[in-house]
Amino acid sequence: MSARTRRVLGLFIIMFGLALYCILVMKLAVLILPIHWAVDLLFYAVAGIIWIFPAYWVMRRMGA
Repeated sequence: MSARTRRVLGLFIIMFGLALYCILVMKLAVLILPIHWAVDLLFYAVAGIIWIFPAYWVMRRMGA
């Protein structure tokens, strides 16, 4: 696979994957979050960091 093809494919994977991740996080937040503001803070902090790991893996594969 050429480098350009990997980059384009990686771009689409990141775009659609991040959009899907956001939808799933929002649906989960609606189910569990109206508990306390501290739980909201912790949930969004963790959810905001977790997406970095798969995106990092895809970006590494794009450059390889």
